[in-house]
Amino acid sequence: MPRGIRPPRSLTARLILGVALCTTVLVLIGGFVLTSVFRSAVERSYDARLGVLIESLVAVTDVSAGELKLTRPIPDPQFERPLSGWYWQVDIPGESTMRSRSLWDETLDGLTSHEPHFSIVGPDDAELRVAVRQISFPGLAQPARYIVAGPLEEVRQDSRRFQAITITSLGLLGGLLLVVLLSLIRRSLRPLNDVRGELAQIRLGEAERLTGAYPEEITPLAGEVNALMEANASIVERARTNVGNLAHALKTPLAVLANESDRLSEPTRGTVDDQISNMRQTIDHALARARAAAVAAVS
Repeated sequence: MPRGIRPPRSLTARLILGVALCTTVLVLIGGFVLTSVFRSAVERSYDARLGVLIESLVAVTDVSAGELKLTRPIPDPQFERPLSGWYWQVDIPGESTMRSRSLWDETLDGLTSHEPHFSIVGPDDAELRVAVRQISFPGLAQPARYIVAGPLEEVRQDSRRFQAITITSLGLLGGLLLVVLLSLIRRSLRPLNDVRGELAQIRLGEAERLTGAYPEEITPLAGEVNALMEANASIVERARTNVGNLAHALKTPLAVLANESDRLSEPTRGTVDDQISNMRQTIDHALARARAAAVAAVS
């Protein structure tokens, strides 16, 4: 913890803070992992879709008189709409290029990667996901390069939609989990409140020991408190006995002195009687204070 920031003194507050931090971290990690896995799955699905489109494009091309030609259009209207974001292109190095009507007068450039799937910037500066295949035909001196491209924004939209759903769902789940854990924390700490209540009864003299049924973690504490109370009661009992013995030991000589003072003449007898009376009052007062202190110690 940073210097100068003290942890809360309340055990409940510490547990709540720890649970909240752990829940938040787990929700964030879970959301990140799920979003990454979904994005990878969407990209693989998108690449597979582009691969199917390449296969469809290959199926409608044929070699005639040494030239590669389309036998029929691809049955997908997105390739007919200008700058739709969906494009195909067939290149025969050094010979000819065929492309979809959606490219209009543009071409797909920047195809320098040797990976089967990669991203480029296409017409209108739109990011495209591209699939490339090299296909050899009988009658062609060089293999033809088939290219199909689709808007990368579709992948990102699906990812953002899933991310929003995931964050909302995990947020609600995390909030519910936090509420459940807080309830468990309060129920788990309830025995400590019970101990406090019984200790208050002992302090008020309404009970002599802890008698509640406590969990295993608190039972040793209750046993130690009861042992402490028993030891304290034993000490107090011994103190009472000692105080009584001391008072008796002091009062007996005073009684003897009081009897002997009758043989004295005035004014000496009066002076001795006054001192004996003062000593008796002092002893009674000290005895009362000692008993009061013993009672206070027990309660």
